[in-house]
Amino acid sequence: AGDLERVEKHLSEGASASAEASHHGGRPVALNAARAGHLEVLETLLRAGAELEATDKDGVTALMWASAKGHAGCAKALLDWGADIDAVSANGNTALILAAMFGQLACAKLLLEAGANRSKKNADGNSALAEARAHRRATLGATGPVVTLLQTERGWLKKLR
Repeated sequence: AGDLERVEKHLSEGASASAEASHHGGRPVALNAARAGHLEVLETLLRAGAELEATDKDGVTALMWASAKGHAGCAKALLDWGADIDAVSANGNTALILAAMFGQLACAKLLLEAGANRSKKNADGNSALAEARAHRRATLGATGPVVTLLQTERGWLKKLR
């Protein structure tokens, strides 16, 4: 998904921008680009008509993958293109819950600033804050700043700028 020239070549030969990559778990190519943080490839696929809300077998969207992996540039591009900020996966996770779960502070800030619903709960009944707290030990404390972010008033975001 990271080879921009190869993607452009396939698109020019008539390949679908929403095609699935069989060698990457059958996920749509745009999901692979977001998951890997390949912003130029992702934007090229979006311009070529890639399905913005396409999901993998677990219902995870490109925005969710970008947020979970900490690729804020890809997440911002997807939001700019109109990605559903509060879409839910098969497990009920949103992009914000996944960013919190994996300690991705920049993505969590971006999503909150864009209006993500911080109170949505996943299939386990956990909000983004609950998932960040639950994963603090597993991520060696990486979720700590996300916990702080989610616990604060919205005005705190302005102080970070």
